[in-house]
Amino acid sequence: MNENEEKIIRTSGSHNCGGRCVIKAHVKNERVLRISTENDIPDTKENPQLRGCLRCRSYRNRMYNHDRLKYPMKRIGKRGEGKFKRISWEEAIDTIAENTKSVMEKYGPDSIYVQYATGNAGRVAERTWMKRLLGMYGGYLDYYGSYSTACTQIATPYTFGTIYTGSSRDTWQNSKLIILLGFNPAETIHGTNTAYYLKMAKEAGAKIISIDPIYSNTAIGLADKWIPIRPTTDSALLDAMAYVIITENLQDQDFLDKYCLGFDEEHMPSGIPEGNSYKEYILGKSKDKIPKTPVWAEAITGIPKETIAELAREYATNKPAALIEGFGPQRHAYGEQYTRSGTVLAAITGNMGINGGWASGTGYPVRQEFVASIPISNPNKSQISVYSWPDAIIRGKGMGSDLSVKGVEKLFSNIKLMFNLGGNTLVNQHSDSNGTAKILEDESLVEFITVSDHFLTPSAKFADILLPADNMMEREDIVTPWGIGDYVIYMNKAVD
Repeated sequence: MNENEEKIIRTSGSHNCGGRCVIKAHVKNERVLRISTENDIPDTKENPQLRGCLRCRSYRNRMYNHDRLKYPMKRIGKRGEGKFKRISWEEAIDTIAENTKSVMEKYGPDSIYVQYATGNAGRVAERTWMKRLLGMYGGYLDYYGSYSTACTQIATPYTFGTIYTGSSRDTWQNSKLIILLGFNPAETIHGTNTAYYLKMAKEAGAKIISIDPIYSNTAIGLADKWIPIRPTTDSALLDAMAYVIITENLQDQDFLDKYCLGFDEEHMPSGIPEGNSYKEYILGKSKDKIPKTPVWAEAITGIPKETIAELAREYATNKPAALIEGFGPQRHAYGEQYTRSGTVLAAITGNMGINGGWASGTGYPVRQEFVASIPISNPNKSQISVYSWPDAIIRGKGMGSDLSVKGVEKLFSNIKLMFNLGGNTLVNQHSDSNGTAKILEDESLVEFITVSDHFLTPSAKFADILLPADNMMEREDIVTPWGIGDYVIYMNKAVD
């Protein structure tokens, strides 16, 4: 093909953007001229096209942004100042290798940490290759958990024993009622075509209620009703709904008697003292002596007591109903309680294990795709929570299970070297960003930091060696759906 002719390269996006769509890059003279999306296959209800949103189709602006990093650089100012000097790839690689070797020999594998990062969701992302390399070199300190869904992943198994509590989205067409609690797919996407499946559910007769502090695009475009709520008060709303359901005897008692433990005093595990059942707690007969009435919840949530009672009756009497909990409301202190309140409400109404119901909680689909990646073997079994790396920098040596350590009894070193590849978690997603920045500024603590990214982000300013990352249209890769879906996309490289 003549290079002056336009060619179309089918690929996909690998950013953590909420969707995973088909992208068509229109290329001429080794430059992306524009981006279109899938429109060349039948668009059916059974197999809807994987069409990119406006963010996806405007990605060329990011790719050719004048602020994009283009060369390796080394720090020349104080760490965190963002002052760098261009260097060669050879110098950058040699410097990283020398520091990695020195730290490994002096402190051991617990001292080397590959930071949590989700900027590149491809199966062969740079952090995957780095973990493979370090695993072959003696190992590294690994992490567990997620900044996105930490609370719900911990809490949901307390009810169900698993985080895979979601059904297929096409089952929403069989729902009579869908409650979107802090769930805003019209803006966050939350899996390509999720809003489309909600539209189909609405066309099939489902009533959709959006509960959200803001009048979101989901509330505007998809919901029949919007209920505003004060942030972080979702658990109080759910508990008050349970109060109405229990006091009006609307619970699915047959389901509870057959499948559930802990609802009432007659169905408690052996050895549990009286007064600790869920029913006793909701009715105010347990230790706190507070009935979780709609009046009680109104003062907390800002939702009128009449609205709470009406919502509870609708959910209990319109079966199958789907209570879908978004991830936003669990991203705060005690976010686990929001998750647990939702899972229990789904249980007492029997809205699980039925077509059109939803078990609530994490909501990951049971049907998961499996796509192999680069094999990684880490001989070092130490792990810490994604939230605990500042602790591991300051007092890592001797840290144990009381400070999130898994796999070993204790760590043998503080973190001394970090790889932050395709992420902005050093001083962005993490809590107490100012405190974290102070820790990273101190070169006597972390001795060396490598960062790769597209731009000079807040995290990138703390790099000792800063590497430019390739764009998703500049590499071959494989991507799987964002959260939910039944497909895999091969990413063809569009340009160098």
